[in-house]
Amino acid sequence: MQRPRGKCDAKRTPLPTSCPRRPQAFASDGALLDAAVRLFGSRQAVLRAEQDPATARDRWLAVCRQARDWERYWHESFERARPGPALVERCRRHRLGRLEREIVAALAGQRLALVNTEAQNCAQLIGLMGLQGRKKLAALRAFAETGRLFRSKIITFDDVYEDVVERQPILDPVLVETVLAPRSQRGGGWDLTRETQLYERLPGLTRVLMRKGDEIWNVLRGWGETGSVFRWARKAERLLGKFTATLKRNPEWKLAQAAQRLAEVEFAIMLALLGKRLGYLHAEESLFTGGGLARAVSQNADEVQTNLNWLSPSATLVRDNWIRPCGGSGEMATDDPAGWEATEYELTEKTTEALGIQQQMRKGRFGEYCSRTPRIRLEQLVHSDRVRQALEMVLAQMRHGPRLIEAWGLKELIPYGCGATVLFSGPPGTGKTATAEALAYELGKPLLVVDYSRVQNCFVGQTEKNIVRAFREAKTQEAVLFWDEADAMFYDRDQARHPWEVRDVNVLLQQIEQFEGVCILATNRKVTLDKALQRRIALKVEFDRPNRHERRQIWEKLLPKKLPILPEVELDRLCEAELSGGEIKNVVLNAARLAWKRDPAGPLSASDFHEALVLERRGGWGSNVNRIGFER
Repeated sequence: MQRPRGKCDAKRTPLPTSCPRRPQAFASDGALLDAAVRLFGSRQAVLRAEQDPATARDRWLAVCRQARDWERYWHESFERARPGPALVERCRRHRLGRLEREIVAALAGQRLALVNTEAQNCAQLIGLMGLQGRKKLAALRAFAETGRLFRSKIITFDDVYEDVVERQPILDPVLVETVLAPRSQRGGGWDLTRETQLYERLPGLTRVLMRKGDEIWNVLRGWGETGSVFRWARKAERLLGKFTATLKRNPEWKLAQAAQRLAEVEFAIMLALLGKRLGYLHAEESLFTGGGLARAVSQNADEVQTNLNWLSPSATLVRDNWIRPCGGSGEMATDDPAGWEATEYELTEKTTEALGIQQQMRKGRFGEYCSRTPRIRLEQLVHSDRVRQALEMVLAQMRHGPRLIEAWGLKELIPYGCGATVLFSGPPGTGKTATAEALAYELGKPLLVVDYSRVQNCFVGQTEKNIVRAFREAKTQEAVLFWDEADAMFYDRDQARHPWEVRDVNVLLQQIEQFEGVCILATNRKVTLDKALQRRIALKVEFDRPNRHERRQIWEKLLPKKLPILPEVELDRLCEAELSGGEIKNVVLNAARLAWKRDPAGPLSASDFHEALVLERRGGWGSNVNRIGFER
C-alpha cells in the first residue's frame, strides 16, 4: 500500500479504540461481535487515513498498527474460546478459515444491528469489513457457491444468478436465533416429561412447514426469492431437529417408536399430517396435498418433484398404511406424480391409534366436525309407545351388536349395511334432535352433528371429501352421527340439476351402507328424500305432534319444582293448547321471562302463560287476541 507523506503538524487522523494487550477467550457471542466491530472499525480507519493526503506518516503507522493488533487479538481470542459461543462452535464445525469467520461475524453484527452501516450486497459487506487488496478478492471467492459458507448453509443469496458482487448475502436465521437464545436453550431437544407436551410444540412446526412450502411455491411460479426459502427451510430444519432430539431422549414414547421406523422425510410428512389431525391448521390448507407436503419437506424448489415419490401408492407411507389419500382433485391411485400432487392426504386410524392421540383430537376448530358430550336423557323426553319401541331396538343392536350380528351368523350373509341407520321424520319441535342426543347419552357415546353448511363446498370434489370425513370422524371418535336437516343433502337425485349433486348423494348412500355405527337422519320433509335411501334405513321413526296425554307429560317435565307458579295455573288447562314439545319449552321460558320482568320474586300467573302462548303462536305481542281456554 502507498504510505501518506503528510507533515507532523498536519491534520491528525483519530486513532481507533485501543486494543487489549493480551488476547482472552471470548466468553459470549456479544463479546465476539463487539470485538469484531472494533476490528472492522480499525481497518476502516486505515482506509480513511490512506485517502486523506493530510494524514501524517506517524499517524498512519499508528492506525495500521492498531488494525493489526485488533486482527491478531480477535483471531487469537476466537481460537481460545473452548467451548465457545454459538458463532465459534458453528465456524469450527464447518472448519471455516480466518476470513470466513470474519464474514460470519460481519453478517451477524449487521443482522443484530450492531453496526451502523447497512450492506446491501457482497461488495458493500467487504467495504464494511474494511478489507483491501488481495483480501477483497479472497472474500469474493468465499461468497461463491463452491465456498464453505454456502455449502455449509451458513449463508445464502436471494438470487444466485446475480454476479457475486451484486448478491445480497443472508445469514442462517437459525444461527441468529441461537446467538439470541440463552446458552441453556441452545441445541438438543426440549426438556419435557410427557409426550402430550411435545404435541403442544407441533403448531409452530406445522405453520413453519406451510410457510416454507408457500415460499417454494412462489419460486416455482417465478416471483419468489430463494433467500426467503432458505430462511424458512432453516427454521423448519431447526424445529424438526428439536423434535428428533427430544424423541431420542424419550425412546419409550409412541411417537419416538414411529420415528425409528421411518426415514427423516417420511417422519416430517407424518408430523405435518399430525398437525392436521390435531386441528392446528384447517384441513383444506394446501400443505396437506401431495404437492404441499412435497414442498414442505424440500430444501429448495429443485427437490420437490423428487420428494413427491414419498407419497406414491408404492411408497412406505401409503403402502404400509401410515397415511392415505382422502380426496382432492387428483387421481389418487395413478402412477403419475401430477395426480399425487393434487391429492389430499391424512393419517390413518392405524397411525392415530399407534400414536395414542384419540384423546388429543380437538375437533371443532377451523370448521372441523364437532362432537359434543350429550346431556339429555331418554327419561327426560316424552315419546309414544311406537317411538319408544324403535329406540329400544337401536339400543339393543348397539349394546349387543357382536352377538346379534356375528354370533348369530348374520355378518356372514349380510357383509355390509348392518349398522343402525335411523330416520327421524316429523314436524318441527317434536323432539327429533333431542332424541338423537338422548340416544347418544344412553349409549355412552359423543354426538357428532353434521349439517349442510359444514359439508357443502363450491370446489369440485370437496363436498364428497367432507362427506367421507364426517363418517370417518364418527368412526374414529366412536360417536353417534347425526345429520340434521337431512333433506338438504339426501335429496331426490331425479330432481338434481347438476352432475355434482348426483355424485354427492351417491357418496352419501355408499357411506351409509358401509357405516357400522349409529347414524341418525332428521328431516321435516321426508317426501323429498332420495328413493334409494329407503332400503338403507334400518328404522324409520315418525315423530307426530303430541296428544293431550303426552302434552301433559311434557308440561310436567318442563315445569321445575322450584318454579314459583300461582295456584290459578292449572295443568289440565295448559294441556288444551295443541303445542309440540319445542313450542311448550318456548312457552315455559317466555312465561318465566314475563314474570321476572314484572317481579324478580315471581310468581308466574296464568296471564303470563297466555301471553307466552300468544307469542309462540303468532310471533308477536299483539293486544287484540282471543283468550285461550285455560285463561280465567
